Amino acid sequence: MFSLMLSSRRKLGLIVGMFVITILLHRIFGQNLWLWNSYLTLLFLLGSFNLISTQRRIELLTELSIRDPLTNLYNRRYFEESLLRFSVNQTPFSMILIDLDDLKYFNDHYGHSFGDHLINETAQIILRNVRPTDIVSRWGGEEYAILMAEVNTKEVSAVAARIKNSIESAHFGEITKQPTASIGLSTLQEGQTKSQLFEQADQALYQAKTRKNCIVYN
Repeated sequence: MFSLMLSSRRKLGLIVGMFVITILLHRIFGQNLWLWNSYLTLLFLLGSFNLISTQRRIELLTELSIRDPLTNLYNRRYFEESLLRFSVNQTPFSMILIDLDDLKYFNDHYGHSFGDHLINETAQIILRNVRPTDIVSRWGGEEYAILMAEVNTKEVSAVAARIKNSIESAHFGEITKQPTASIGLSTLQEGQTKSQLFEQADQALYQAKTRKNCIVYN
């Protein structure tokens, strides 16, 4: 009985500790980390009282490890792993790189919370315009990357056009400037490496960003 009480007190102490750490991290790093750590705390609570199995906790934590906390898209690490897997399996694929135009303008004029809103809403627009099997990731900041298997140039260009047009026509709030995106894309050619493909897509994005709100195929 005494050992059971001690175990319960220890769990309670750990739970309180987790909440304190979460609050401190929130004050230091802001809202996004608060949401992320709150979810981790919930997993800890459920596990402490045996409300979910260890296997399920592992599955949930694994899923968290490959997701971007703001958009819930795949993160850069998972994208790079997928790119390697496609290359090893010799899967024909195309890559789309997307960059939100003038994010600094929106951060400066409407605040970073609106900037986060813009990044997240753009992520949802992208997801609505791709297939469930496509790998969509937040590459970093206001950049997104998409891997599409078994598509030709015409198909990947059509997807890029839908994404661009959807962002250009979306309602993001009461703002005076419409958000847009620059897009670069490339399709793997025979004998080409994944590094060469990425470099081509990156160069295409760079060219698109010099003009803004356009698509460049390389």
